[in-house]
Amino acid sequence: AVNELETDAGTLLVRSSSMDALGGQVHALLLRSVDPLVAPYRQLQFLLASITVGGLVLFALGSGAMARRVTTPLRSLLTATGRLSEGDYSVPMEHTDEIGDLARSFDHMRLDIARQQSKVRDLAYRDRLTGLPNRERFRSALMQSIKARGDEPRPLAVLLLDLDRFKHVNDVLGYAFGDRLLQ
Repeated sequence: AVNELETDAGTLLVRSSSMDALGGQVHALLLRSVDPLVAPYRQLQFLLASITVGGLVLFALGSGAMARRVTTPLRSLLTATGRLSEGDYSVPMEHTDEIGDLARSFDHMRLDIARQQSKVRDLAYRDRLTGLPNRERFRSALMQSIKARGDEPRPLAVLLLDLDRFKHVNDVLGYAFGDRLLQ
């Protein structure tokens, strides 16, 4: 049987062996130090622990860099969508990374919304036939002028033009002639 014996010098492997001799049996104890046998394995164990710690550190750094690489463009897209929701369509969204296709889609959406908003604004404040500002635009401009005056006693004038019997022009000469007359 092999046993271990702890000494001040280190750990020893002890093996006892019985042998027949001329005068009876002799017990022999074979002693061998364990430290030289385990030293290469302890170095290997330390090396493997160092490699494991280094791998974990590299994994953590790589994961952080990858997360930053993905989240930075997403944050800029989030900021851009916030600007879009506030009605600011002036800043283009440009990316050259993996998120670029998504950014280009958002940019197309931004341009389309800006065009639609401009068209809606134009339809809301302009007469389609004459291209002149309509009654709502007139009312809005009048209110702005009144507010801009504040408490100052500056003069403000409004000029109205009324075409009497215009329905008669449409009825007699036709709507096309009436439209040309208005234009």
